[in-house]
Amino acid sequence: MVKQLIIITLIMASGIAHAEKTDLKLTGQQGVHYFFTLSSPWVDDPEYIEKVFRNFCHDKVICITHIWKTGEATPKKLPFTDNEVELELATFQQNKNTGRNNLLWNCQRFKNKELKNCF
Repeated sequence: MVKQLIIITLIMASGIAHAEKTDLKLTGQQGVHYFFTLSSPWVDDPEYIEKVFRNFCHDKVICITHIWKTGEATPKKLPFTDNEVELELATFQQNKNTGRNNLLWNCQRFKNKELKNCF
């Protein structure tokens, strides 16, 4: 039993030691808009970005998230500069009152996305 506990503890410690930091940062907020930056390699992973958006917004009635690559832009408020608009990677809009969710991508960066899901 003690040997099993030691093995479980070592496995858990190893998992924690190997967990990678994503450097996801909330850089600003204005009303229901939330501005994030994210580091590589996660910034190139659309599934990860979608999961972050949905998890962040899950308890909010209205939530609009925006994300940029760390070091490219760090918006803190609206309106965005032309550069911030050009460099934005994705935006997620949730409105629980209407039951609508909308995830849009910068398809210059994510070329495999359908045109209807691009901004």
